[in-house]
Amino acid sequence: MKSARHVAHQFKYDFKVFVRNPAAVGFAVILPVIFLVLFVAIFKNESVKISPGRTIRGSTYYVSGILALGIMSATFVNLTIAMTISRERGILKRLRATPLSPGVFLASRILVSCTVALLLVVVLGVIGRVLYGVDLCRNGFGEPARRCTTVAQGIAARLLNDVGIV
Repeated sequence: MKSARHVAHQFKYDFKVFVRNPAAVGFAVILPVIFLVLFVAIFKNESVKISPGRTIRGSTYYVSGILALGIMSATFVNLTIAMTISRERGILKRLRATPLSPGVFLASRILVSCTVALLLVVVLGVIGRVLYGVDLCRNGFGEPARRCTTVAQGIAARLLNDVGIV
């Protein structure tokens, strides 16, 4: 229980650091939104053939693709860059001199990545629904619980791969 409190406290700090870093927010959150708007604007809403006899609107295709890009960006790229910057600035060496365990530090960083990825899924989903009329539930993702489970599994698999467990 003590470790959970430590992770929660460190998570609040790490999330504030993320939000206050304009480059991190720009690359992890704003860039996928810009990509989505640009791709739909450039390629319009033309039909995209995804399998023989099955086509979907271009906006649905791009929302799904940019969602995958955003999840990978928010987890893999964000976590890797944050850890590298921490190492280069000497933060990891200084953390070794504190009572904060490496597990708590890493768990906090992973939670920040998951939170950013989930926020991005919500933002892109809302933009896709409101601006382009994309219904991800009807177009292949199933009911919301299954969709959330799929997103969570993808995030977890990506992060476990980043850490080197899988």
